[in-house]
Amino acid sequence: QIATPKLEAKLDKAAAVMVKLDGKIERREGLTGEVVVTLAGLPAGVSAPAVTVKADAVDFAIMVAVPMNTKPGETKGLTLFATAADPKQPNIRLRSRDVELTLNVTPAP
Repeated sequence: QIATPKLEAKLDKAAAVMVKLDGKIERREGLTGEVVVTLAGLPAGVSAPAVTVKADAVDFAIMVAVPMNTKPGETKGLTLFATAADPKQPNIRLRSRDVELTLNVTPAP
């Protein structure tokens, strides 16, 4: 779960901008272990390292780094998803449904 499906990044002329994406996971189907949350489909140069949500936690925060030379505009089709080991078959990774997001980059003032 995320609060909003749109990430807003206002460019800075001097440095990369960090945008925090907060959310919560909901474990289903008997999942109890760690879950890896990934944001994919980012524009070139923009990065967002995947985060691991520990077995006893539900909250996550992904930090999206938007370089100062990123082209302003809207990027649709980003996907947020989670993966976890199947509790019955640990060698198999289960994947959540995708959550569609949009990144809106506005020019520096």
